[in-house]
Amino acid sequence: MEKNVADQIKKYARFKRSEDITKFEKIISEILKLNDSKYIPILMNAFDDETEFEEVMYSLVHAVESYPKQAYISSLIKEIPHGLQSYPYWLEKLVNRIFNDEAYLSDFRKNMHLLSKEDIIQLLDLVAEESEHHEKLCTELKKEILERSE
Repeated sequence: MEKNVADQIKKYARFKRSEDITKFEKIISEILKLNDSKYIPILMNAFDDETEFEEVMYSLVHAVESYPKQAYISSLIKEIPHGLQSYPYWLEKLVNRIFNDEAYLSDFRKNMHLLSKEDIIQLLDLVAEESEHHEKLCTELKKEILERSE
């Protein structure tokens, strides 16, 4: 089922026809009904920095954020290396939103050590560049990472 769902998302995420948006959103809705966090990476891989349909991507943001906090943060952390290469714009949006919520930030902070130092530094540089109000936090988190790696 997972592969089939992933294939369908990829097929409709191109949005070549107007009905593709409806089909894409229907698949997302069906995935959410399953209430299984194993689908978070599949959903995250549907982000597209080149899309003309930002509102559809925001429905994807809301979909991944609807999962339980621990499952979402854990999946996001695992997807960061791929996200930095494939969808940095949307990855920054997701992390920015995490940084705006103390409980989510706390879980992110506890798990960020699971990333390579290079990936977390690249992510924090991206967030700081795009979000001035998180510059101080990003500097603080980079300091924590660098102190742990010494």
